[in-house]
Amino acid sequence: MRDMIGIADADGVDPAARRIDIQQEGLENLEDLLEFDKEGIKSLCASVRKPGGQIDDPSNAGRKINNPGFNIPAICEKRLQLACFAARTYDLIGRALSQDALNRDRLKIFEQHYKLVTEHKDPDKMPGIDKSFGIIKAMDLLPSHLRDRLGIRKVPLSYVIRQNEAPATIENLEVNKATGESYDTIADELIKCVPLSGEQYKEDNAKVFQILQEMVNGTSFESSLKAHQRKRDGRAAYLALCQHNLGSSKWDKLVEDAEAYMMRREWNGKNYRFPLRVHIAKHREAFNEMVRATQFIPYEVPNEYTRVGRLIKSIQSKDPAIVSAMTHIQGNTQQRDDFELAADFLLLTAPKIKDTGSGPHRVSAIKTSKDGKYKSKSVGKTGVELRYYAKKEYKKLSKDQKKELMDWRAEQKPDGKSYHHKVSALEQQLQEMRDQTEVLRSTIASLTTARVGNDETGPLTNLLTQRN
Repeated sequence: MRDMIGIADADGVDPAARRIDIQQEGLENLEDLLEFDKEGIKSLCASVRKPGGQIDDPSNAGRKINNPGFNIPAICEKRLQLACFAARTYDLIGRALSQDALNRDRLKIFEQHYKLVTEHKDPDKMPGIDKSFGIIKAMDLLPSHLRDRLGIRKVPLSYVIRQNEAPATIENLEVNKATGESYDTIADELIKCVPLSGEQYKEDNAKVFQILQEMVNGTSFESSLKAHQRKRDGRAAYLALCQHNLGSSKWDKLVEDAEAYMMRREWNGKNYRFPLRVHIAKHREAFNEMVRATQFIPYEVPNEYTRVGRLIKSIQSKDPAIVSAMTHIQGNTQQRDDFELAADFLLLTAPKIKDTGSGPHRVSAIKTSKDGKYKSKSVGKTGVELRYYAKKEYKKLSKDQKKELMDWRAEQKPDGKSYHHKVSALEQQLQEMRDQTEVLRSTIASLTTARVGNDETGPLTNLLTQRN
């Protein structure tokens, strides 16, 4: 008990009477800290400060006075609260409690961790799998997403899907750290050392299953979760997704597609909807895919010199500014060996592509179809929609509407092409925005997952995904 009082005291004073009062409140040794939380310590300190009742007057034998209690400074109360929090955290991983483990320097570190936990807010939901956000990107992003979500025990949910089911060996505390040598933060040690058992783990495991279910909802990948749906076993469902979708053949195909884009796709500057920056972003994304693939299969990613060379070779524009920029890059050693420098220089010199689409249009509204794609709705003066009509629809139009529709169709055929083959300038802009959004979304996903590429909790090191 004297050791524990030493943790809390601000002035070093350790009167036996005060120690006895605290013991009587139930805090007799370090292990008793596990039974208290913040509110419990508040109640204990209040009882010691104002215990109530009467005691013998030390200055007048035979006389009773109100029990004055003992002074417990606010800083001592705060340290006891932090000691309780630290003791419960150590207990989660099975670390033995001692005065050294709960010294003041380590309590300061726990204070920072406690603040992070209490002020934590879970991120938005994982995006659902779709055409632009495939299963491989989703599985790469998942460990990072779970790292940012806390479970019942205030441990990041990524502990549920860590590589090793058995807890890691408890390391000796490092000097001036509240963890072992292998860990940078308290959360990192918790992820590797918290047992995957108990009622609280079952709740966290079910939460992971729910996240996976929402991620693959409405896709063919739901079948991987069916066998684990009754038990809501998130860990087993995650490993099943890894086994079914992250095999070597998947990454072989990913590398093949990335190489095909880098070496075969050309850019000539004639497509208004496909500017140079989108082409460069696609090259960058292909490279990121190759880097991720190296975690699964033996593959050597192209170096910066090769990346720049492939980018330049893919540009088939005859625009003088583009040709001049490429010539400059080839003669500049620094840019020739740095993809991002070369890309920035090309974008600075690339001319803007003018819209060479059809002429003026009377577009008055935009609607969204059920599949989420945009459709234009051109309306004439008579209120008729300027579009193709089936025979039955056409008969329902008024005489004036039919005339305006015929006049409009005539205006759309100066080059002999049918009007419904024309694409409006607004539709082109909308399509371009969608293309750019898709590229940006893919790039963000690639960059986000790159930071968890070496995380053992992710699929990149999962034994089920290794090449035989």
